[in-house]
Amino acid sequence: MIKIIYKQDPLSEDKTIEHAETLGQWLTSKYDHMPEHVRIFHTISNMDHAEISFANEVTPKNAYELKQLDFLPGTFIVIENPKGMDPITLAWIVVASIVMGVAVALLMPVPSITQTNQNNNQSSSANNELSNRDNKTRVNGRIADIYGAAHDTPDLIAVPYKVYENNVEVEHVVGCIGRGHYKINGAYDGETNIVDIAGASVEVFRPGVDIVSGEPYFSLGTEITTPPLTVQHQTSVNGQVLRPADTQSLEGTNYLHFAYPNEILRATANNTDLTTKFVSNDRVEITNASFTFNGQTYDLNGTYSVLSVADDRMTLSNPAAVNANWLKLKELSTQQTAALSPKISSIGEKWIGPFILDNVGRSRVLCNFVATNGLYTVSSGGNQGAVNVTIEVEVTPVNESGAAIGNPMLKQIILKGSAKSRQTVGATLDMVTFQGRCSVRARRLTPTPAVTTVVDEVKWQALYGAYPLQSTVYEHETVFRARTYATTGALSVKSRKINFDLQRMLPTYKNGAMTTELFPTSSFADALVSMALDDKIGRRTIDEIDLENIYRTYNDVVDYFGTPLAAEFCTTIDDTNLSFEELITNLCDAVFCTAYRQNNKLKLYFERPTDNSVMLFNFRNIIPDSYKHDLTFGVMDDYDGLIYEYTDPTDDSRINIYLPDKGAKNPKEVKSVGVRNKWQAHFNAYRLWNKLRFQRKSITFDAAPESELLVLRDRIAVADYRNGIHQSGEVVQQEGLILTLSHDVDFIASKSYVIYLQMSDGTVDLIPVTPGSAKNKVVLGRLPNRALKLSPDDFVNTIYTVVNDDTKGSLPYLVAKREPADQFSNTITAINYDERYYLNDKDFIDVPVDDSPIYIRYDQLDINLARLYQMQRGDLPTTGEISFVVEAGALVSSSSSYRPETRFVYKFDYNSSPAKREYIVSAASELPAIDTGEFPPDLVVNLTIKGAVVGRGGDGGLPHLAFGAWSTDPDYNFTKTRRDG
Repeated sequence: MIKIIYKQDPLSEDKTIEHAETLGQWLTSKYDHMPEHVRIFHTISNMDHAEISFANEVTPKNAYELKQLDFLPGTFIVIENPKGMDPITLAWIVVASIVMGVAVALLMPVPSITQTNQNNNQSSSANNELSNRDNKTRVNGRIADIYGAAHDTPDLIAVPYKVYENNVEVEHVVGCIGRGHYKINGAYDGETNIVDIAGASVEVFRPGVDIVSGEPYFSLGTEITTPPLTVQHQTSVNGQVLRPADTQSLEGTNYLHFAYPNEILRATANNTDLTTKFVSNDRVEITNASFTFNGQTYDLNGTYSVLSVADDRMTLSNPAAVNANWLKLKELSTQQTAALSPKISSIGEKWIGPFILDNVGRSRVLCNFVATNGLYTVSSGGNQGAVNVTIEVEVTPVNESGAAIGNPMLKQIILKGSAKSRQTVGATLDMVTFQGRCSVRARRLTPTPAVTTVVDEVKWQALYGAYPLQSTVYEHETVFRARTYATTGALSVKSRKINFDLQRMLPTYKNGAMTTELFPTSSFADALVSMALDDKIGRRTIDEIDLENIYRTYNDVVDYFGTPLAAEFCTTIDDTNLSFEELITNLCDAVFCTAYRQNNKLKLYFERPTDNSVMLFNFRNIIPDSYKHDLTFGVMDDYDGLIYEYTDPTDDSRINIYLPDKGAKNPKEVKSVGVRNKWQAHFNAYRLWNKLRFQRKSITFDAAPESELLVLRDRIAVADYRNGIHQSGEVVQQEGLILTLSHDVDFIASKSYVIYLQMSDGTVDLIPVTPGSAKNKVVLGRLPNRALKLSPDDFVNTIYTVVNDDTKGSLPYLVAKREPADQFSNTITAINYDERYYLNDKDFIDVPVDDSPIYIRYDQLDINLARLYQMQRGDLPTTGEISFVVEAGALVSSSSSYRPETRFVYKFDYNSSPAKREYIVSAASELPAIDTGEFPPDLVVNLTIKGAVVGRGGDGGLPHLAFGAWSTDPDYNFTKTRRDG
């Protein structure tokens, strides 16, 4: 049986209340066919007045929708729409009638519908709830490309969501580690290993493997079988209390005042707390509320909506629209009544919501309800009883304006309390619905039990709109899934951030070709080739890369510095604006190289000390009047220090190297890219600092076309022909070891000389030289490495510079910049070459100390740090720094505690029989939980304790003997006894 409120005129207060088996039956009895001028609204309430708005209109558009109305319980409001009046006009008339108070008993304002993107302020979570993840979704962001080793914090593919399983909150996460393949060394939540968190699981899938049906290649914990979901988290639902459906009432006894314009005030002398009876959004009925003014009695009775409630006052929503007598309060001297004794009763259903889920793909609704303090009652006799609470959720299809466009769906869930436990009770209502935009609201159906003590507060904790994750196979990305239960270990994690200790897997160069097999690598050569061949980054072919040059350069870097640490490149590329050229520049800067293209192949040049210049410049190939020379005194650009920032491999934090120390007032700041170990940072920082200190001269000149062969950081030889120190020109003729030159050469008898020859392949040959038979002839100490260009038909002839041993050191420069000057020349900027730039390149001596921490992660007894290091890494280093970390969750217990020498004296004084006895227990030194062991005196040892280190009590201590205090003999006293444990 349903109730039907029928109104022929929307502006009239007149209405008829009828009952019928179904709405269809009632309409059939009244109309021959469904009239166009009828509007129908629906509410679950069975009261004689109900809400009416766009949100609860159910006017059917066809026979199917009309049939669906027969299944709805509650109350229908049928309004005759005057013929010729359009529905929009009717709606505005209905709203106007609310404002004017003409049909207030029937037409009440609908609660505001909160949009998904509005008012999404989250309240603080309870201590026993999982906090939000630090992993983020980066919409339209570049998928991470990780090279080398990293502590990676992956991006999320979908919004994390939480559900309840057996009263325990469970979080599900799907994320992307990055493009390509990775070796996973460990998985963590914050700093805590996943294996140390009870119930936590992580699964990592290779590219191309289905994350639902496929096998993970790395997993911790139990298998994750729940299909992943794409969810929309409606954050406006953040812990609202679902109030019981039973009526609350309050009868004042001369302590309630009605105040203009919309308040009910409690007298100061009274202690009644109004918040124990009413909350905002309640509908209350007020009776027996009357006052006298100017000899006339006015009543304030009516049904009102509550805006807010404090302990001493209640604020109503526009009460004058319900009862105009509220306006009379303004005429009172204090604008409030004297103390009255009204009756105030809460009425109606206590829905929370509605809230909008506007994802068009949504086909499920997930609602989390939680009773944080449990569900139970305590009787007057102290017995605990269980409380079960039923929650009902209503989901209604709506359009973009929030108006209902279909029938609501209802589903209930029961939160079951316990007669024994007082722990949190939580449950998730999972509702499969129609697809698309909807509004959701919830209410509590169970009243509060009438017992002495009851704990039954239930909160609506979370609301999600969900549908199955559309893509479960990722062809080019490594993807992970994680599941976390709200156990003690999970709740203690300070920073909830899924992260992985990993290393990129790439092909490498073997037997003259790139391998098809992938290897974990931090090599810059592997990274460079991978980026160049990647169709999303370099888009080069294998024929455009000089593999032999690149891998030979890698070996040169390793051999020169004495460690592969100098040849690593570890970075995460996630910036959409980075070009391939910029990436290669970052890589080369990290490993002391310069990339260049020659013969349409990508090559590398490694900067290191050298006695040879790649090209000679003199007046023959320097454009006249273009040579400029600058001399600097002091440090370049007045920098008095250097701050070099790099990535710490222990936790991927950014740390600094300060040179010469932290006292610099104007330091140059350099932020490195791809540098992730101390030694590589050391080499880079000192090279930069030494160049600041020892760079004294810079030159700029325009050079002939052969300067196209120059690469940044090349060593070149430049003749300063302005002061005549160097004697330069062209080679005119060669007869064996005798060269005929274009200019005379002056030799000083007491000095030795060398000649620099610019060879045809761009290199410079340096040869000892002596005077010849004429001033323009010289005799070579050996034959040149290559044939000289002497023919007039050659584009460029061999040029020379002759210097003596006093001046040859002033020739070398390093190319700092090369820019086109015109079609046939380049502007070259160079700084003086100085071997002191590389002063600290050999600081790495023998085998480096592995300064990564040794982690103590599991239960261990009597740890000796020195012995532990030797077992894991071999001999102890004599200098440097090593570290140990006791992980959170690990328990290290000592096997005994300190005990001094103890003497027991036993004397039973019964005619001196038996004789006095003494027991001596030897002293026992403490075996500490963590023993440092013996370390070399110059080695720095760091110990960080994140876990628990406790004493275990040894053998339980010594027993106490019986004691009789009848003698003053100290031998009979037991004051030296001690019990340990």
